[in-house]
Amino acid sequence: MTDSRSSMDSTNQPGALRTHSVHLPAPTAWPFLMSLGLTLVFASLVTSAGLAVLGAILTVVSIVGWFREVLPHEAHEEIAVTDETVVIVPSREKVARIDVGETHRENRNGRGCTRESRPQSPG
Repeated sequence: MTDSRSSMDSTNQPGALRTHSVHLPAPTAWPFLMSLGLTLVFASLVTSAGLAVLGAILTVVSIVGWFREVLPHEAHEEIAVTDETVVIVPSREKVARIDVGETHRENRNGRGCTRESRPQSPG
């Protein structure tokens, strides 16, 4: 079994930059136009029928446009990405702790919280 740390190359060192590309679908405006058309259709429920016709036409046109752009092959583009390895260094060396003494456990009546003075749970 090999140690994973021994196989680290120089790109995993703190502050090292690594450039590669990501394969993404090409951007398109058709989903936005389709959501706008559907919004107009639902807004027409409280306004007018003319808005429903406009929304339905916009929805159908955007669905056809979106499918014609995606089928038979979807357009893609390569985006260059640069990764930088960042090391997070805490600002404190030691965690601050609260010292809890016997006076911390006293209740309002001045008595310490003992097993006998605790309220009993039912059952």
